[in-house]
Amino acid sequence: MFEKTKMKTYTNVDPVAKWMTKEVIYIRDNETVSRAIDILDNHTIFGIPVVDEEHRFLGLMSKTVIMNYISNSSVFNLPVSQIMLVECETIHPESSIDEASGLKGGCLPVVDEAGRLVGIITRTDIIRANAFRLDEAKEQVDYAETLKLVLNSAYEGVVVVNSDGYIQEINESYCRIINCRREEVLGRNVVEVIENTRLDVIAKTGREERGHIQRIAGQDLVVHRIPIFQNKRPVGAIGMLVFKDISEMNVLYNRINVQKHQSKERQRLKQQASILDAIIGQSSEIKAAKKRAAKAAACSSNVFITGASGTGKEVFAKAIHEMSTFSEGKFICVNCSAIPESLLESELFGYEEGAFTDAKRGGKLGKFELADKGTIFLDEIGDMPFSMQAKLLRVIQERTIERVGSTEQKRVNVRIITATHRDLKKMVEEGTFREDLYYRINVISLKLPSLAERKEDISLFLTKGIEEFVQQFGFERKQLSSEATACLEAYHWPGNIRHLLNVCESLVALTDGPLIGVNDLPIEIQEYYYEQTMSLNEAKLSKVEQQEKELIRKNLLLYNGNKTLVSKELGIPRSTFYEKIKKYELV
Repeated sequence: MFEKTKMKTYTNVDPVAKWMTKEVIYIRDNETVSRAIDILDNHTIFGIPVVDEEHRFLGLMSKTVIMNYISNSSVFNLPVSQIMLVECETIHPESSIDEASGLKGGCLPVVDEAGRLVGIITRTDIIRANAFRLDEAKEQVDYAETLKLVLNSAYEGVVVVNSDGYIQEINESYCRIINCRREEVLGRNVVEVIENTRLDVIAKTGREERGHIQRIAGQDLVVHRIPIFQNKRPVGAIGMLVFKDISEMNVLYNRINVQKHQSKERQRLKQQASILDAIIGQSSEIKAAKKRAAKAAACSSNVFITGASGTGKEVFAKAIHEMSTFSEGKFICVNCSAIPESLLESELFGYEEGAFTDAKRGGKLGKFELADKGTIFLDEIGDMPFSMQAKLLRVIQERTIERVGSTEQKRVNVRIITATHRDLKKMVEEGTFREDLYYRINVISLKLPSLAERKEDISLFLTKGIEEFVQQFGFERKQLSSEATACLEAYHWPGNIRHLLNVCESLVALTDGPLIGVNDLPIEIQEYYYEQTMSLNEAKLSKVEQQEKELIRKNLLLYNGNKTLVSKELGIPRSTFYEKIKKYELV
């Protein structure tokens, strides 16, 4: 126990450079506020210095600054330079610890003559610097005065014990927390005064403890426990309260985490909308398919996509992959109908060296291993040989694969999406597709409409297709005439989107001039349009008129739409011929 003496004047003239923290956690001025929050969330620090590309100190990002903007979610994507604290104190590395002791914040940036950040000095650094002077100051000043100097340099509660755990000093802040007067606790063993303490242990072992949670007087507090050494032996310990009440810190972090979660969710939804918007179509059928795809992406269940050839099954499979948690992995596409039966097993599951005659040295990874932590898309699964279906079923059930030529089971974490244009239910009934495999792959089903079922989307594909091929070929701008557009929109498109895009490519490549007319369209599309038009109007025409209409139509096709030549060929005056074209609606 101390003998109470009058406080003498004491200064610590050690340079800040000797005690400062040199390994500084900092942030660049062009990094985002969200990044600053992540750093504060992962480190027990008061603030982060902000520097430019030449490491010059610009300002400080503190928890207080962030709390001032926490209600404005748009701030998270701003650079820290826009909200950082610019007018903040700094100190020179050659300044004394005594000068640094008056810092108001949790840390003081240490800046050299060139304005570069070389370190930071924290309250803990100052306490350690002053505590180190205990041994040196013993012959100059009373031991108790040195301890009081240490206490006065701290902001929150501080208590000091000797090697036996007896309290040598305690400041008023700590006394208020434990609801005791300083005179009542000095000289008593710390375990009798402060609940759940370990200062007596630290004073003996010399092992430092930082950032620990200690429950005192019904509050969860964050504490540091730092040993005091003399001649390299522990002679006591200092206990410091970093936060008076951890609940206040938790409120801050919870609010930050909620904002971060909301920000991430908004970013996810924005990315999802961007991915789905890239899928062309505004019809109710395709909107329903997009909505179902988004729901499928939110889980890891197997997805089964059906639809006629050319309806965009792979496009939807990629979209589901990109919106899912598997997007960080690869998207591996396998066309089951394009690989010979003898090679399909080694393609899917890989093989070991020497598995067969032409096996590569070192073996080969299969598609499932390549897709690990990603997505494998098994297109045209209805064409998979029956013998392979059982092996695929085992992989789906157990999530393990076995390379050809190996007995080792390898676990894979892969999202499985399958697709077919066939009627698998009928194939199950016919015994050409395994029923158990059908139900394994068909967890979430997604049926894509044909182009004929979404006619309002045809014009969107036409516009997009023409524009893309014009750009690809480096041609001048081309566009469809209104008559050609009507003709193409009326077509039934048996090959769906792929068929339509092939026609767009052909039209851009072969049409002279900027306007694509009806006569530039493929013959089968013109004929289909004329047949449809004729069938609608034939009820209104007499048999003779129908025959005349058909004769004119065939000659227009024969002479590539040249009306002058057709009128001469049929011997019809030009003005009469044009009237008949208008009457029969032959464009």
